Amino acid sequence: MPVSPLPWLRRHAWRLSPLGLLDAWADRRFDARHGTETSTDAQLRDLSIDSPNRRQAHRYTPTPPSALRRVLERLPIDRTGYSFVDIGSGKGRTLLVAAGLGFQRAVGVEFARELHRVAEANIAQFLNRAGGPAPGCAIESVLADATQYPLPAGDLVLYFFRPFHGGVLRDVLANALRHARHRRGRVWVVFLYLEDQRAVFDELGGFSHRFSWRRFDVFEALAA
Repeated sequence: MPVSPLPWLRRHAWRLSPLGLLDAWADRRFDARHGTETSTDAQLRDLSIDSPNRRQAHRYTPTPPSALRRVLERLPIDRTGYSFVDIGSGKGRTLLVAAGLGFQRAVGVEFARELHRVAEANIAQFLNRAGGPAPGCAIESVLADATQYPLPAGDLVLYFFRPFHGGVLRDVLANALRHARHRRGRVWVVFLYLEDQRAVFDELGGFSHRFSWRRFDVFEALAA
């Protein structure tokens, strides 16, 4: 019996919309505009990773910049009081997007040494060109395993583009919950391509699903 294409079309029809086509164009133009190299995928087998969690990680794939910008702009927050933290930040593309949106700080957490070095070079290039970060925004890439990374104090937006699954994701989200429950700051989670990882949020509890947009899902960690 042939499989109906309708479910796929419902999920991906936005790609053929004017905004979807604009996203595709902006994705291709991002590196040319900023003088960076963020567009090429990277396979884990080609990277130096000193962590037992590499088996639960996924390859690096760049985030669509225009779509990310719009979903971050939809958050009901004052971005100037928040730090943006990309968990599994790869070559640092999302940091450049967040830095242009007025976040107080943009931090990438990456455990592959080669990707971290590329991110540092991209950040340096971004800072040296016109149209870089908004005034007052600090931007950096940190070489670290996300399960060992201490979240910055204060209000946070955590970004995930399916960097890993299973126990690693659970540990990182549990740390985010502790941050909120101990009153260290509010925590928002933006997740691209949630799919089967929704079960981890449900298992942990403590996260309120605020909205979905395209393939993004946004949660807020509850303080109690």
